[in-house]
Amino acid sequence: MRRILINLCILLMSFKFQSSSETKPDRNWSKNIDSICFYASTRGDTIVTVTDRVTVLSLSGEIISKTLPLDYLKDLKDGQHSFCYLSDKTLLFIKNQYEITKLSLSGEKLWSKSLRDTIPDAVCNDFVEDNAGNLYLCGNVSYQSAFLISISHDGEILFCSDESSYGNFHSIALSDQIIYLVSSAPSSYFPSAILSFSMGGEFVGKFADDSTGTILALKDGHIYSLGSKDGAALFKTKFFATRDILLKKFDPNGVLLDSKVFDFGKYENPMGLVEQNDGLVMITSSDETVNMGTNILNYFITKIDENMQKKWQIHFGTDSSGLGGISQHKRTFFANYTGIILASHNDTLDMYTVTISPIFKPQIPSPVSQAENIWIYDLKGRMLPFNGKRFDPVANASAVYLQKKKTAIEAEKAIILMHIGK
Repeated sequence: MRRILINLCILLMSFKFQSSSETKPDRNWSKNIDSICFYASTRGDTIVTVTDRVTVLSLSGEIISKTLPLDYLKDLKDGQHSFCYLSDKTLLFIKNQYEITKLSLSGEKLWSKSLRDTIPDAVCNDFVEDNAGNLYLCGNVSYQSAFLISISHDGEILFCSDESSYGNFHSIALSDQIIYLVSSAPSSYFPSAILSFSMGGEFVGKFADDSTGTILALKDGHIYSLGSKDGAALFKTKFFATRDILLKKFDPNGVLLDSKVFDFGKYENPMGLVEQNDGLVMITSSDETVNMGTNILNYFITKIDENMQKKWQIHFGTDSSGLGGISQHKRTFFANYTGIILASHNDTLDMYTVTISPIFKPQIPSPVSQAENIWIYDLKGRMLPFNGKRFDPVANASAVYLQKKKTAIEAEKAIILMHIGK
């Protein structure tokens, strides 16, 4: 009997070890596209890429349609543009950190607005789209005030609200009933708390104090926060400074359940966090530059299971150049819930498919509402003089710029250095 129990324990341990790791996905295909890829994404059975034109491909990589080169896609500056493939099969195009345009896949401009017509110097950090196609956006004005704004699918402002105690909203996530925001104090670049708002833009309360992440994701009734943490030691081999990836898991009441540090290199930055049926996918980068020598960047897509254990990892790079930057390496990354991964390098697009099993997804219950200290912010986080009353902007109020997006991540050396400098 004792021997049977021992063998059973060995078998269970072996099964646990085998199930704790998975084989990383193979590349389905690699395709050369017209020119440098600024954005790649997928919805349903189509893939959309943005170069100097908009191209629609099948999941097998065959071209379905392609526009002619578009004037407004020429001479895009690094770090000054972003795109998103929306649920109504249109593209959101954000340029120069405040100009927002909605495009058809044929390249037609459906509507266009400027955030700075309403809020000078405003900067939008992140957004999320709801099931009706409405956008919820967050950001700051000079890190002195934060804002939350909602814009309808046809470009009308639905609400604009603020919380005067905070200087910036870094990231946003959306459940069926609650909006979650990563916040920081005025004049601070570093995240400090997760807040909750109603779907109408009214402050509900502080969800969690212990947040150092700048990226949020919701999964199976829990909230995950992805950020970074200074290395445990000042030196890693011959490097002066180090930083690791930090992932935190909260329950629906804001209680910290788990915290995990991942060390994939020297000076690491979070770039994206995507929910999948059986876990999460992290997109991160690592700056391996030795002191003031040649710039060296690596990129990683890493699968994490429900227990925050690493399952597999795809490594991209290594990109290197002199001190002038790595502008000759343009990379974008995308991952979605169905297990599709897109990665571009200059004019080459690769597709990977992750095998995942369907799992029931419970919704996150709403926290207890505390509608107090409600303020009004401009589109970009500047407090508006409405004495705490609700601000319902007129129909011709201007729109919003998105500096960062969740649906796809652009890897730019300039952006990473700016973030480090802050």
